Amino acid sequence: MDMERPPYLVDGVSMNGSDVVGETAAALAAASIAFDGVSEYGDYSTTLLDAAKELFDFAYNYQGNYDADGYYVSSTYGDELCWSAAWLYAASHESPYLTKAEELYELHCKSRGWAFAWGNKNAGAQMLLYQLTGKYDYEKKVNNFVTKWMPGESLPYTPLGLVFRDIWGPLRYTAGTTMIALIAADSGLHTESYLEWAKGQIHYMLGDCGRSYVVGFGHNPPLRPHHRASSCNSTLTGSPALRSPDANPHKLIGALVGGPNIDDEYDDNRQDYVSNEVACDYNAAFQTSVAALLHFELQGRK
Repeated sequence: MDMERPPYLVDGVSMNGSDVVGETAAALAAASIAFDGVSEYGDYSTTLLDAAKELFDFAYNYQGNYDADGYYVSSTYGDELCWSAAWLYAASHESPYLTKAEELYELHCKSRGWAFAWGNKNAGAQMLLYQLTGKYDYEKKVNNFVTKWMPGESLPYTPLGLVFRDIWGPLRYTAGTTMIALIAADSGLHTESYLEWAKGQIHYMLGDCGRSYVVGFGHNPPLRPHHRASSCNSTLTGSPALRSPDANPHKLIGALVGGPNIDDEYDDNRQDYVSNEVACDYNAAFQTSVAALLHFELQGRK
């Protein structure tokens, strides 16, 4: 790749980045939990947790949004700080992190989030703080968030039953909420109704609507996701690959595309990035939801 690819430095002087640094700290703290006690990885869990602490300190001490390139700019960074402090407490059990998380919650995360997605962690922070403390205020906020997405509330539904938050990648927003709903259900909050609603939304994505929205899975799955690596090969690159009517030469198995419009209409066209873009945040919440549904099924709580 020979085009210009400039790096951007988050250093607390020329550029702050509490949102991106806080999010990274949260990810490393969560990963440290996953690797804790896994003997073949030795001290890897400790390495991850130490890095998460260092990053959180930087994000907290040099507060501000990351906006180096003008894309994916968070509306605020306080939710990522709260989110990362809560994960650090979950991983370390060190009470100062819980104190910070609850202080940051009061400042930044008390409102009901627009969605649980790359730019807003309110619902995730509320859910995690409820799991960590059992406090009613967090429980109430989680329930307020999830029930807003239920039928008969404020959000519209497509004719075939998908709750529709926004035209650009609606499936990722729904998947973000199904993930919160299923974690809430597993934590004892409205277990039956949350599980049933989330299952219906995930099954829509998997094919109950008449087609699958997951590449390589189910009936009539997407063949042309908007993704350069899977769209190009040694003889077809750039704009010709983007405009080609053929299926992607490399099958991006498991990728969740953006999804249909509010009338359940979908065009499998890689040039339509609104409907066919794929991204890490789309799949993260979707796959977590699928894993949660398997978790419930294995426990006999279908």
